[in-house]
Amino acid sequence: MATNVQFDVSEPQIHTVSKPAGETDLDRDFSLEIAELEIVLETKCDTELSFEASLRSALGATGNSYLFPFPASSFHKRAEQVAAIRIDALDEATVAYAYEVTVDGKREFRLATADELPKELLAFAANYAALIVTLRSLVPAKNSKLMH
Repeated sequence: MATNVQFDVSEPQIHTVSKPAGETDLDRDFSLEIAELEIVLETKCDTELSFEASLRSALGATGNSYLFPFPASSFHKRAEQVAAIRIDALDEATVAYAYEVTVDGKREFRLATADELPKELLAFAANYAALIVTLRSLVPAKNSKLMH
């Protein structure tokens, strides 16, 4: 018996909290955080680590989070491996997808950010991230390893 699960894709909900005093109302574009992650990911391409291990290492080094692997066959771009990630900056966060491609025999990691993603993929990752944030607030700190 199949269950039909639907996500609200009209307006993806990305977990944010209020801005600190003195910040402007301009929307945060996460460009610095994305650039930092791209630089670290570039150094991981030449390692023998798997895609997931490389990505988790780069995310940990930049203060961001791995969400879940995503089927490459369902991704909107040609990719060998794909994963949803959460990019954090102070009190705001956004989601993106990291993916692996091979160009001229060389492995490359790339990011598809919120403005490049189909709304369904963005909503799926944003809803998952919101669920994880909620669950982390409910799980006692000693069991927090369960949420990674």
